[in-house]
Amino acid sequence: MKIMSKKEEGSGKMVDIPSVSAVIVAASVVAGVIYYSFHLRNQTMMRQTDLILRLYSTFHSKEFLKTWEELLKREANGFDDY
Repeated sequence: MKIMSKKEEGSGKMVDIPSVSAVIVAASVVAGVIYYSFHLRNQTMMRQTDLILRLYSTFHSKEFLKTWEELLKREANGFDDY
């Protein structure tokens, strides 16, 4: 067995707990940012889809179609008529 001096002990490739903890914290932050960005992107797409579906259902209601037909039958001579 070889007896190591203090200088030789510190030069080994052992990793201490604070450095491992720092790496884990950094990886967790990166993972959280990536997760949040994907979640935000998905939420935006869901809101756009919801808006389109609501507009589409409004365009096919009887009330809207009746009002649209009345609007198309009007005769306007200029902007002052409105």
